[in-house]
Amino acid sequence: MRGALAAAVWCVSFLPGLLSAQPTFEARWSSYRDFWFDYDSAVIDASQREDIRDAANYLRRHPSYRLAIDAESSGGDSLRDRRVSAIRDALVAEGVPKYKIQEGVFGDEHLRRERRVEILINGSD
Repeated sequence: MRGALAAAVWCVSFLPGLLSAQPTFEARWSSYRDFWFDYDSAVIDASQREDIRDAANYLRRHPSYRLAIDAESSGGDSLRDRRVSAIRDALVAEGVPKYKIQEGVFGDEHLRRERRVEILINGSD
């Protein structure tokens, strides 16, 4: 009887916490392409347009994947935002759905460089 009582106490004490616990999930982002900008500019260089098309085509081949845009901010938030918008708008123009593109801090902060915007890929939904 003691074993049954101990099991009942354990269930009442610990089971609700276990059932309500949310699984922890940390997205794993992989670097895909880097885009370099001229100083004080948010214009994508013509030589990098092919990289935009390549990213859009990659996403078409892997429809469950998502893209993230990560940028260094030493040039100021306004310039960073314009650069991120330029990349996002170019991807959308190439057919990438807006809901597949996330913006924020995704890459390794130690690898960020001035004038660089990075596209990262995540293969999980």
